[in-house]
Amino acid sequence: MARPLGRAGWVFGVALALMGSAQAGTRSASGTALNIDLDVASQAVTVVSTGSAYTFTLSGGATNTWTGSGTGTAVAGAVLTVTPGTTYNTINLTDSAAGTAVTFNTSGVNAYVDDFKVILDNAPGAVTFNGASSFTGAFGLSITTARNIAF
Repeated sequence: MARPLGRAGWVFGVALALMGSAQAGTRSASGTALNIDLDVASQAVTVVSTGSAYTFTLSGGATNTWTGSGTGTAVAGAVLTVTPGTTYNTINLTDSAAGTAVTFNTSGVNAYVDDFKVILDNAPGAVTFNGASSFTGAFGLSITTARNIAF
């Protein structure tokens, strides 16, 4: 269900990007898109913009490690770090397992400067926003989910 917020710079719509599965959070790249797939049941990813990086932290699944590769990404345990506005202009977050969730934690004044597309359609948990997050520039945010969007 797409739900517009009516907030400048935020766009909610429909986007599709599906990937194969493995037993971890999987990342891959295709041109200017970074694809992140939650492929472990009950796995959640928490996203934060620090200004100079985006961090994606896995939790909740039986396995909380990252597999795959992508230029401009680094992994340390359950944390994937991506440099914004350089290699990619689109970040696709999808699920291929049930019970997955995405949380955008407060980023304060550190805006997201890439296009974020979240598609949770495999009996997911909620997409949650904790604190302030802003999506600016020519890019925005689209969410398609079979569940709730919580603020």
